[in-house]
Amino acid sequence: MKMYQLNCPACGATVEIEQDRKSMFCSYCGSKIYLDDGVKRVEITKKINYHQTYTDEAKIREHERKEKIQLKQLEYEEREKKRNDRVVFACMGIMFLIAAICFGISRFSEEAGKPDANEVQVPFSSKDLKRENYEQVIIDLENAGFVEITTKKNTDLVTGFITKDGSVEKVSINGDSDFEEGDIFSEEAAVVVTYHTFEDKD
Repeated sequence: MKMYQLNCPACGATVEIEQDRKSMFCSYCGSKIYLDDGVKRVEITKKINYHQTYTDEAKIREHERKEKIQLKQLEYEEREKKRNDRVVFACMGIMFLIAAICFGISRFSEEAGKPDANEVQVPFSSKDLKRENYEQVIIDLENAGFVEITTKKNTDLVTGFITKDGSVEKVSINGDSDFEEGDIFSEEAAVVVTYHTFEDKD
């Protein structure tokens, strides 16, 4: 079979071609060569790296997919941040409201616990006054603000060794002989100081 030579139009290498062949591949660059018997026209079809093209497109799609995922993640984090901010502000508002209510209640309690102009807040309890000298107790009651103070004798002493003469048996304010420190009474409340003493000798 007759052979002839030609140069590959793609790479310029010299290749041998059988006379009756219509096409062949260049043994050097792999390009496909088409032959026309009449005019010896040569057409070249170059190899295209479809794999590389496919790989590049896949990488692009993967990159786009990752960008979308990252964008959605950022949007989610932004929504969460706004929601958390709203929760924090709401909690701060509730705490502020509770603090204001507690402060108001405290102020109200303080005001409620204070006596009015014509009232007296007792600085001691009835138990604190027992066995004290009645004259000193009267002074303490007057200093506290009471104006209606009377005394009552209990002539039950015999020797005065255990219970001293003039020691207080009890103090009543408006009939209450079991009052506590901080109780509030009118300044004109009837205060009766009962004390121990000896029976008068005629």
